[in-house]
Amino acid sequence: MPVTSFQVNCTLPPTEVNYVSSANVRGTLNILWSSLSIIALCTWSIQHLNVPIRSRPQTKRQKIGQKVLHFERKVRWMLINAIIPEIALAKAASDLAAAKSVTPEFTSLAERDRVDWTLAHSFFADMGGFAIRFPDNSQKTEEEWKEENDKEGEAAAVGDELVNVRNRFHSHHNRSDEENQLQQTVSINSSMVGHISLQKLSGEKNLTTSHKNSGLSDSDNSHIDGEAGQAEAKTESNNDQKSEYQHIKIRYTSSGVAVNVTNMPEHLQYLVFDKMSGVGAGLDAYESLIKGLQPWIGQVDWNIDCENRKTVISALESVTSVTFEHHKIGWFYNVLPLQGNVWVPDASQLLLARKQGIIDSLPSLPTERLDDLSKAGTLLKLITLAQIVWLIVQLIVRKTENLTTMPLEISVLAFAAISLVTYVTLWNKPQDIQTCFYTTAVRRPSQAEVDSIGLLGPRAIGLTRSHPWIPSNCFEMKSHAGRMFMAGLITAAITFGGLHCLAWNSHFPTPIERLLWRISSIYITVSIFFSTSIGALLVGLRRISKRFGELGSGAIFSAHEVIYSSFLFLTMLGYILCRLFMTVEIFRSLSYRLQMPL
Repeated sequence: MPVTSFQVNCTLPPTEVNYVSSANVRGTLNILWSSLSIIALCTWSIQHLNVPIRSRPQTKRQKIGQKVLHFERKVRWMLINAIIPEIALAKAASDLAAAKSVTPEFTSLAERDRVDWTLAHSFFADMGGFAIRFPDNSQKTEEEWKEENDKEGEAAAVGDELVNVRNRFHSHHNRSDEENQLQQTVSINSSMVGHISLQKLSGEKNLTTSHKNSGLSDSDNSHIDGEAGQAEAKTESNNDQKSEYQHIKIRYTSSGVAVNVTNMPEHLQYLVFDKMSGVGAGLDAYESLIKGLQPWIGQVDWNIDCENRKTVISALESVTSVTFEHHKIGWFYNVLPLQGNVWVPDASQLLLARKQGIIDSLPSLPTERLDDLSKAGTLLKLITLAQIVWLIVQLIVRKTENLTTMPLEISVLAFAAISLVTYVTLWNKPQDIQTCFYTTAVRRPSQAEVDSIGLLGPRAIGLTRSHPWIPSNCFEMKSHAGRMFMAGLITAAITFGGLHCLAWNSHFPTPIERLLWRISSIYITVSIFFSTSIGALLVGLRRISKRFGELGSGAIFSAHEVIYSSFLFLTMLGYILCRLFMTVEIFRSLSYRLQMPL
């Protein structure tokens, strides 16, 4: 279709007047800019992002880099809200449910600790607004930790334990067969060599140190073999009497930290040791990322704490294939930040740390101070609401006058409706706070406490958690909060897709485009509802099948998972295609000359 245009020609008033009315037609740019301005206001002012990474910029470049990083984050989430507006409402519903669920317990503890606590404080905690700092006097750098372990003499310790095992073997060698079946396990704890376990096998007489299937590189094997071989030579007094021992598996991270992977499932080993997103192996990923950011944004307030790292490694080593089924991948990404000298917990984790005694008091933040910090943008929200109300009035008037409404305006109405509900849901949530408040830990956590705190951590939408602070794509999926997320997602999808159905009888360039618009509107309305319903049904089948033995882990249940995964992929693909079509169509329809309304 050739590009054509229409110029509005209005005559000047014959005499001086005090008021000149607008033209009785709307231009293409009038519709375009008024619609885009509302979408921009809705997707920008709706943001309630988490507290960003805290840094101390020193140079001008670092100060600019910090501001650019914060601005880029807002623009990125503005685009996400424009592309998938349902996520904003779903996350808001989850955040509200999570904050309300922990506020009563926090209020009770706050009275005991004599600090302020409101629903806004719970929101702020879930945003990563409160941090736990471990005392500096108990920290060692990575180099100091390795140096200290070298001084302890790992080879001598290995030799002493082998001597003890050999002596016990000689003392029991001539005993009854029943006693010879006794299995003895010696554990040698070494921060650099790892946790070495030597198990005496029944009825054997060879003393060997096996590194088969250990997952070590050749250089690592030669290092361990050299130390263990020297220790074995000291204890070898009779070549005819040997016992066979099985060496456990040890793997090393890129920074040289040893981890016992004997019982660790392969999936977890991949997360810990293999490259992820180009930032380093799992245990070193956060440290590598922070080191890469510091030249651009300044010194980041997070470092590896060697005592906490030992505890985290112990928690990882204790995970088996059975327990990892319960822990899931989210647990792994919530445990990794606990290696640091600063913890940034969400509300549930902070509450658990207080109950466990890791901190002896809740953080002190007066309510007035929190209100002052929150840049809620009341004026910006009022302007946005005024624009939304004006749009609704225009659409109602045009409907009563039988004037055509553009599909772009209907789409803007859908964005406005989602934003309005999200505003109400997050009314008490602080907004645009750039700093966090610290409380000091009174002791270090145990392995069990690290494990439980990791289980309570948030889950990420899309990309995994990539730094010690809580990213804005993290949300609560525990019990009621998870259900509210799904309820918010379904409500947003029905609202967003249903409002697009208002353009059912609008004029489109071709009949095929009108049909595709109708199909897309219906599909967006019902697709998420059906996919979540099938997902809930699958979860129900999992719970029921566990009560009937092996069905939950058998081929039938695996087939269900494959079918659901395929269905979910096809559903999301269809959703993306429908959204792409509707996005193109709302702008294409602006150039359709017969549809241009007066």
